[in-house]
Amino acid sequence: MFLILALIILVASLNIAGSLTILVMDKTKDVGVLRALGASPVSLVKIFAFDGLVLGLMGAAGGFAAGMGVCWILKKYSFVELPKEIYYIDRLR
Repeated sequence: MFLILALIILVASLNIAGSLTILVMDKTKDVGVLRALGASPVSLVKIFAFDGLVLGLMGAAGGFAAGMGVCWILKKYSFVELPKEIYYIDRLR
């Protein structure tokens, strides 16, 4: 289970890194304008790091909400039946 979760987190982090790379490539002109106006490289890194943080937090919140929604649906309706010969319970609640 740990390995599966670690791989999911790895894929999600690579997805965020790829999105930020594409964002930086799309915003090359804007970065040039900010540099011409006197923005330091550190301030540009902060801007894109904050964007990555917001993107990650939104994804985490969305995943949490979806997981809680699925748990609520399973608790309320319990439509997943389990084989009685193998498990001690007959439904997933």
